Amino acid sequence: MEAVFVLVLVMLAAVSHATDVTTCTATQNSSQCSVSLCGTLDLQLMTNASGCELLFKKNLTDGPTLIFSLKRNKVTFKGPIEGRSQFFMNNGTFWLTNVERADSGKYFLEIYDSGGERLGTRRVQLDIEGLCLPMVLILGSLSAGVVVLALMLVGCCIGRRRIFNTTDAELKGLQPSE
Repeated sequence: MEAVFVLVLVMLAAVSHATDVTTCTATQNSSQCSVSLCGTLDLQLMTNASGCELLFKKNLTDGPTLIFSLKRNKVTFKGPIEGRSQFFMNNGTFWLTNVERADSGKYFLEIYDSGGERLGTRRVQLDIEGLCLPMVLILGSLSAGVVVLALMLVGCCIGRRRIFNTTDAELKGLQPSE
């Protein structure tokens, strides 16, 4: 029983530490990035965003939608990624967790100086791939756990049967013959 408990703890630890982080650099005018579904995106948009004003948008069929803006060193997030994202001014990195299929698409970053003059635009194509890694690990761990548990039960039953068969044989041999 202790072995099963230890196995379950090891499986839970593996699942809890399984974080698929994809690092992409989009410091050029045009970039492409592929991220695992349910993973984390670490997207470097520029080397340092201090003193800049930024608008990061996603192109949709009905027009661009604002993802985040940086004005006067204050970041404001909008839309469905609001609770899953961060932006770090010191290294210009955009961080998106629990990536969803709906996150795929074309994004663009508009860069302005503190006076409002446009400095440039960066484009990023974000592709979402595969299955959720935590779900794959959970299913794999559960199936491995079931196999181990089944083997332990079979081993336990076989061991008991041998003990009972031996005891029955001994008892038959100890009975007085008539």
